[in-house]
Order: sequence, then C-alpha cells, then structure tokens
Amino acid sequence: MAVVAGGISSAIVSAAATVSWTHTPGATDTLVIASISLDFGGSGFSATYDGVAMTLIDGSGSAPAALMWYREIAEGGGAKTVAISWTTARSGYAGAASYNGRRTVAAGGLGTAVTTTGSSAAPAVTVVGEVNGRVHGCAAQAGIFDSDAGMTRIYLTYAAGAAHDDGAVSAVMTWGTDTSTGWRTVGIAINPISVGDRIIWYMSTAGWGDKLRDIFAPKNGILQPRELGLVTI
Repeated sequence: MAVVAGGISSAIVSAAATVSWTHTPGATDTLVIASISLDFGGSGFSATYDGVAMTLIDGSGSAPAALMWYREIAEGGGAKTVAISWTTARSGYAGAASYNGRRTVAAGGLGTAVTTTGSSAAPAVTVVGEVNGRVHGCAAQAGIFDSDAGMTRIYLTYAAGAAHDDGAVSAVMTWGTDTSTGWRTVGIAINPISVGDRIIWYMSTAGWGDKLRDIFAPKNGILQPRELGLVTI
C-alpha cells in the first residue's frame, strides 16, 4: 500500500511573529505535517493543529529558519486550523500536507529527519525512504525560490520552498533560488503501511479479530497475519 498525499495548504508570513491558516485533509488522511520557512532567524517556535500541540520533527530557528512538525489525526476530521508562532517578526511562508496509507509513528511511520545547511543557489536534502513511501521537505533562504522540479509543491516563494515527492531508497529534494547565500533544509520520509498492518487494521474495523483468533493459533497472544498467506493488497 502506497503513501498518498491528500490535502495541501499554505499561508504567507509577512513581517509577523505568527501565522495561521485552514488545512483540509483528505477523507482518509491520518497524518499532517506542517512547515515554516523564514528569511531570518527567530526563537520560541511552536505549532498547533486544531488547537492541539504538534510534535517538532526537526529544523532550527537560526537564520534562515526552517522547521517541521507533525500530528497524527483521525480520518474524516474536516477542515482545521494550523497555527505557528515565534518571537520575532519575520517574512516567509508556511504550509501543510496530509497523508494516508502510512504506518503510525509508533510503528516507524516516520523516518529519521535530515537537516542540512549550505551556501548556493540550489538548496537540497537527501532523504532515505521506503518503496511506496513519500518524502516531505522544506527549505529556507533569504532570496527568491523559483524552482522545485520533480516535486509536488506546497509553497514556493520569497525565502521559502516546501514540497513532497515520491519516496524511494534515496530521494533528493532540490530547489532553485536567485542567490547563493546561506540556506537550511529539513526532510523526512513517510513510510507505507505493510500488508500485515493492513490486515490487522481491516480485521479490527470489520470485527473479525476474535473469530480469526479462534481459528488461527496466536503466538504470545498475538495473531500473526503474515503467516496466513490469504490476502494480497
């Protein structure tokens, strides 16, 4: 089962120390990732989704600031407000994307975050992912972002670029800008749900769990669906 991006949203940051916008996830999305990219640095960054704190993935408020957060959500929640705040008025962009078909965070649904810095007109980050997964990244630089070839755009503008792309063994996310000043990127892999995980999910929602446990001997009290060999997804 492949990770699929549902909703995408973004908002401009214009000489402010807070930004909020509405994000509408897809009907089956269960993960929201929010990011912010600013021209200069700040401190005290925090993010909420529907008024509940999001978890920082990685990034830095040092100039230029680029940070990402996540929150796991229930399917079918509808439009919610994403809000990010910090201490010093800056300019840039913020945005969010939501996903489905992924493992839970507790089960390894997010890979190891990667943060990179450099000085060039091509900010980039390499993220190790899984087949059928996706990668999500953002970049910040005090310049104009003008390209993000090969990626699905979340935002691309002054000081800021964010996008997601198909996952692979190794995915390189690269942006183009009009300057060679210092930049910062953050990237992370979103890993797909496995066949065994999907069977467990389906059994739990269909009410089959107890019946199958009566038929197939569990190990240590847990049904081993990968041994059934009956379902291909």
